[in-house]
Amino acid sequence: MKTAQKEHPSFAIILQVIRRHFLLSLGILLLIVGAVICSLLPPLVLEKIVNRLAAGSGISAALAALYFLLLSLAGLCGSARDGLLTVFGQKIIRSLRHALCAKFSRLPAGTISAQDPGAVVSRFVGDADTVENLFTDGIASMFADACTMIGIFVMILQKSRGLA
Repeated sequence: MKTAQKEHPSFAIILQVIRRHFLLSLGILLLIVGAVICSLLPPLVLEKIVNRLAAGSGISAALAALYFLLLSLAGLCGSARDGLLTVFGQKIIRSLRHALCAKFSRLPAGTISAQDPGAVVSRFVGDADTVENLFTDGIASMFADACTMIGIFVMILQKSRGLA
């Protein structure tokens, strides 16, 4: 594990944050799964509504309410997921900045004085913000979107093999 930390210290910090905040990590994972499932249910209800309208029978108010309820639930799951990802990203940034400060305190004074004024601070802020943006807006969002796309493909495969 020590060699992995030396080769990829940012990755090691992310794993450490995942272990330290296991319930938050689990909550994010459950909300990703919940958001995917909730985003797949409204089209299924809409299919029933369209089929009933095409058959000439009316739709009940409960079915229409269920459709809007599922749309709201999908939005809430997505918002909660994004909120937890933001909190998790902030925890990663805090840990990353602590690690950078610890490394900074171990540097010799000659190394620090040889740097341009503000260069070290700029690196601290820039590197930490880049990791946060990659995690919260990049990797985790791409994973959630990929799960949604796979779920849509599975639903299309079940409903219409020819279309899939």
